[in-house]
Order: sequence, then C-alpha cells, then structure tokens
Amino acid sequence: FFDVYSMTRSAYVDTVSSKDLMEAAVEGMLQSLDPNSMLLTPEQYQDLRIQLEGSFEGVGVTIGQRDGWLTVISPIEGTPAYRGGVRSGDRIVMIDSLPTEGLTTDEAVSHIRGPSGTSVLLTIIRPGVTDTLALDIERAVIDYPSVSTSFMLSDSVGYVRLSRFSEESPAEVLAAVRELDSLGASCLVLDLRGNSGGL
Repeated sequence: FFDVYSMTRSAYVDTVSSKDLMEAAVEGMLQSLDPNSMLLTPEQYQDLRIQLEGSFEGVGVTIGQRDGWLTVISPIEGTPAYRGGVRSGDRIVMIDSLPTEGLTTDEAVSHIRGPSGTSVLLTIIRPGVTDTLALDIERAVIDYPSVSTSFMLSDSVGYVRLSRFSEESPAEVLAAVRELDSLGASCLVLDLRGNSGGL
C-alpha cells in the first residue's frame, strides 16, 4: 500500500494531495465490503446524525438519485411534504429558483431543509402527468418516529410498523409492545416493509 502511495505521490502526472489519496484509499477499501460501509464527510455525518436522532426542520421527504434525476424516494407520513401532495417517484427539477441538474442529493437536501415556518417551492415532474407541478410547502419541525403505527389486529394479535432504525427505535418498539401487551396481545406482527435501514 505504501509503495503504491509513494509512487503515486512522486510519479503521477499531476500533483495529488496526501489527504485526497488517503480518502480515496479508504473509500475504495470500504466499497469492497458492502453498500452500507462508507466514508462520510463531516457534512454527511451531520446529516446522518440528524436523521438518526429523529427530529429536524424541513418538509419531510426522503430523496435520492434515480436514472440521473433527483427523485423522491418517499414523503414521511404526516409531514408537510406528505400533506402537500409529494409522492414517491416525483422528480424534483427545481428547488425555489435553483435547477437541480447537477446537484448532489446532499446539496439538494441542504436547500430543501430550512427553518420551521419558511416555505420552499418544489417544481416536480410526475411520471404519467404531462405538466410540471409547482408545490409550495411550508417547512416545519419534523418528528421522525421509528414506529409509525401500532394497533391490535384482533383480540390477541398486535401490529407494529417499524419504518426505520434510529437511536430511539428500541424505546419506541418497547413502548408499543408494552401498550399492545396491556391490550391483550399474545403475538405480534412486526412490519418492516419499506424500512430503508439506519442504525
């Protein structure tokens, strides 16, 4: 490793910083393991902490890149985005007056999030709809619980939907199970559909 590092530093046609080489080496090493092992920048790490803590200010939408488009993975139930009509599969082409072409997901998230009470205008292309849609959404404090719902399916069967894994997941699941137990549940359906992971 250090032989290659030294040769690259001394013989590569352009100047490459030690920091860039080390980061690339670590990224390559982790990419060879599995999709969930990755090196995070300080900004990416802060964004991850916000997601895992279960509360942030924004519109409440999960986005990613799909076929080169900034795409809504899912609106979080009960949030301004969900109430405002944002749907899974929507392509976000503008955030306020900023075109999203060339924006990374992290850059887009930083423009969509903002203080509670302010608004953001999302211009959307929706598959199957000819015209673009302009959705003006007011930001709010987004509580993002792990257990999105729990109830009794029958006299003895409880249901818990665990929509993601966060720092609060164990406490939320335990509280839901205890509540269902007090209602007479002797068995449980734990719904993990759509759970994209986390901690």
